[in-house]
Parts: sequence; structure tokens; C-alpha cells
Amino acid sequence: MAEFAHNLYVYVFSRSQTSRAASSEKLSPEIKWTTKICLGATVTGMIFGCYMAGSKRSLQFMAENAHRFPVTNRGWYFYHKHKNYEVIDAGFRGAFRQGARFAPMALLFCLNEQIFETLTGRESFINTMGA
Repeated sequence: MAEFAHNLYVYVFSRSQTSRAASSEKLSPEIKWTTKICLGATVTGMIFGCYMAGSKRSLQFMAENAHRFPVTNRGWYFYHKHKNYEVIDAGFRGAFRQGARFAPMALLFCLNEQIFETLTGRESFINTMGA
């Protein structure tokens, strides 16, 4: 189990092509495929979460401060500066929240597909559609 975890770590994070190729030979194609799908889903979820949470917080900030808009140039500068900090903070929180939601869904998809392939005994697009 420790060797498998090490090979998976080297396959995902290694910068050296030789060590990555050596660990790639030891991993099965299903593991590589599952790793790529889960990492892709995590990144997609993080991008989606950052965009949605940032947009929501931007509108929320404007609604919370609609009764006291600044009147000077300096006031507008600090208004937008504080709003940007709030949006970035909400974006990071939303990114990690959605990334943590998308990764298990992708893992479940891969596991269901593998179960269907094991039950039918062959690789088919029907197994992917059923997953």
C-alpha cells in the first residue's frame, strides 16, 4: 500500500520525467484515468466555485452598502479596495468548497464505471453512460 501511494504521488507531483515514467509503468491505466478525472473535476469545481462565490459576494457587498455610498474619490477608492478583498476572500472559500464537492462526485463516477466494467466483463461506452 505504501509503494502504491508513493508511485501515485510521484506520478502526480514529480517534475522529473524519468521518475514519473518509472512510476507510471507501475500504475494501472484505471488508476491513472481515475487520478486525471478527479484532479480535473477538482480544478473545474474550484474555478466554478471561485467565480460563483465571488460574483455572489460582490452583489451582496453592494447591497449591504447601498445606503452609504462614498462621495469622495478617496472614499470610492477604499470602497472598491475593500470590496475586492471581500470578493477574493469569498472566491477562495467558494473554490475550496466546490472543489471538495466535485472531487468525490468524480471519484464515485469512476468507481461506478469500474464496477460496471467488472460486472459486464468488458469495456464499453454503455458502462460509462450507466455510471
